[in-house]
Amino acid sequence: MSTTKLDAIQKRLDAAQERVKQLKAQQAAVAARQKAQEAKKKRTDETRKKILVGAFMLSKHSDTDLAAMLDSYLTEERDRVLFGLPSSQSQS
Repeated sequence: MSTTKLDAIQKRLDAAQERVKQLKAQQAAVAARQKAQEAKKKRTDETRKKILVGAFMLSKHSDTDLAAMLDSYLTEERDRVLFGLPSSQSQS
């Protein structure tokens, strides 16, 4: 084979290898997008569950009952204030 034919074959081989790299990168990008979409859907579903459970609890219990149930559970000061609970520091 002549050198020009070998050079032409090498160029085609290099181009094919570059195309394989590009396709693998596209494949990885698609997989990453799918994984991100699945994670977002999972977070959205979890948030919806929490909202529905909260709405259910609000419909079944008075604010006083809820506050009593949450008193030992809530530790963040801003959360305790939201339910009108005394400061967690004053309980020590």
